[in-house]
Amino acid sequence: LLSPEVGKICTVQFFSWIGVMSLNIFFTQYVIHVLYQVPDLTQIPQEFQSTYDALVMSGQNFSSICFAAFNLVCFVIAIPIGKLAERFGNKKVHFVSLLLMAVAYVLLTFLPNMISTVAAMALAGIGWASILALPFAMLSRYIKEGTEGSVMGIFNIFIAAPQILVCTVLAWFINISTTTINNMPNNHYEYAFLVGAFMLLLACASTLTIKED
Repeated sequence: LLSPEVGKICTVQFFSWIGVMSLNIFFTQYVIHVLYQVPDLTQIPQEFQSTYDALVMSGQNFSSICFAAFNLVCFVIAIPIGKLAERFGNKKVHFVSLLLMAVAYVLLTFLPNMISTVAAMALAGIGWASILALPFAMLSRYIKEGTEGSVMGIFNIFIAAPQILVCTVLAWFINISTTTINNMPNNHYEYAFLVGAFMLLLACASTLTIKED
């Protein structure tokens, strides 16, 4: 049912979507607790929690701006990335796009400030545009006639499974990473981007193994 190349593309998707969900699930919490230095509100007395309401709201608003940059770049780059893939090949363009997304995650981890965060999210939008398009373009070349439904069903498992892993295993890891920041308990949500960057690099390496005319 599955050719070796389909298996390789599924592997790329698996690692890619762990990277994507590491960002989508934990970014807002990263902004609130790392950029805006809001402590873990579940671990401080109830009477002090309301003093952080304005900061939490500001963090949520800034997160929305960052996601707007992320999706705007994805929207703008969608057509050019297709043209580049036609010229240089899906594999090469996807590799570079995933690599840029991994770089964006490293920026989020080690340069936690407003300007670099917006820039990193915009850069990550290039990888997001590629993930939404090029794996499916590569996959279409290796699906045998009559097996389209089965192959796509299997392919989608490698998108859904990473979401489950991120919501459970990675969430647990971050939950136990509680330390003291500014003498208040907090979690290191930037660890999600380190994991995401590593997974995106694995996706890059897996992309290079795919045979492409």
